[in-house]
Amino acid sequence: MSKHIPEPWTPVEFKLNANYAEASVWGRTYVWDGTLLPSSIRTADRDLLTRHASLHALFGGIEEPFTKISYTPISCAPDKAVFTVGATAGNILVNIRYTIDYDGYVEMALSVIPFWSYSADNGKLPRLDGLWFEFPLPGANSNLFHFWPNGESGIIPDPNIMSSGEVPAGGITVPFKPYFWTGWEFGGIGIATETDENIQLVPGKPCISLDETCDGRILRWNLLGKMPRQWAGRVDMWTDALEPIDYIFGIQATPVKPLRENRLGLHLLHTSIGAEDKFLIPDGEGKNQFDRMAEAGVNCIIFHEDWSAMQNYGQAVDEARFQAYVEACHARGIKVLAYFGYEYATNAPEWHEKKHDYLIRTPRGGLVGGWQRQNPCQRDYMVCYAGGYAEKMRERVKFAMEHYHLDG
Repeated sequence: MSKHIPEPWTPVEFKLNANYAEASVWGRTYVWDGTLLPSSIRTADRDLLTRHASLHALFGGIEEPFTKISYTPISCAPDKAVFTVGATAGNILVNIRYTIDYDGYVEMALSVIPFWSYSADNGKLPRLDGLWFEFPLPGANSNLFHFWPNGESGIIPDPNIMSSGEVPAGGITVPFKPYFWTGWEFGGIGIATETDENIQLVPGKPCISLDETCDGRILRWNLLGKMPRQWAGRVDMWTDALEPIDYIFGIQATPVKPLRENRLGLHLLHTSIGAEDKFLIPDGEGKNQFDRMAEAGVNCIIFHEDWSAMQNYGQAVDEARFQAYVEACHARGIKVLAYFGYEYATNAPEWHEKKHDYLIRTPRGGLVGGWQRQNPCQRDYMVCYAGGYAEKMRERVKFAMEHYHLDG
């Protein structure tokens, strides 16, 4: 039984034979035409690629091409299609499992496998010392960029790191990021991965680059800049085989759904609550700040982090005042959103029991972040959503929505 496909998305339309695959979803089409990576991606009525995307491998510093590319069907349903690709280069083979979801998210699960027993020289020593993939893009399709986060292990308060903007002359290079997007105002391509595990580069070599070329730009992800540490100094033996090197990436062309017809009708104000009651006090004409907002056309207001006594916990500092704010906004046709974010507070009631489960740890064992608030006093550290905090955040959002009648 396939999953229900919510609007506005449509069922996946999928075609496959021995050396051709095509998947169409709302607004986008992905094609593999005898290639390991997509040969064509069409989105927002544009061809996203100038030529096929490609995987590259070096053996002793010399690139050897991938051959014997073949496709195998796995499953096809309205909500997703799955197929695999196999190929060989040098003395490795690769297997890629592609899963195309109805929203256009393409999961690329890549395995790089020692293949000595059928290599030309029957060499049992691994030789792979470079691996990367490229997406060649027209300049008009790649003049903007965005990546996340701006710091090594999370968001950092550094105004000098611009994680979104226009691609500078000469291109852009960044270290490992879980997400990198490039495109134009109405479309583009995002590539994501949840971990840098098995990405092994030489010092000074960027993980991600967007380089200028004679006919546009190339988005490049470097995976290996040297022999995989799992293989180095070892011989591949039947009784002690070298383990495949695995990667999982997501590829998604944007936009992922239609732009709303009324998207320009949202007039939003993002503001802090503050310690004093400043919104309901009438001015000389008997109007308060909510009256003035409504007159100015504001129809949605976001109350920033200080509305909650404990960062992202969803419990108002002053419940009576906050509920009065929400009611006043609704009476004037203004929707109310409340800030929830990526931090857990030292004054949260479960801090002592849950901090080890909820918080991010650096490779050195330290915490990340530490935003300091003084009303009430607390520090707020970055969370890991792979732990129990994901469920706690859902619980707290549900409480805030129901208790304070928020709109989002």
